[in-house]
Amino acid sequence: MKRGQTKMLEYAVVLILVVLMFITIGYIFYKKVLP
Repeated sequence: MKRGQTKMLEYAVVLILVVLMFITIGYIFYKKVLP
């Protein structure tokens, strides 16, 4: 595995974690705002 591929993999993992975090926050906010 090349160095460039490893970097891309790291970015992909971070991006997925950020997206999941935003979905979770959005879901909690959505649940709190609506009755």
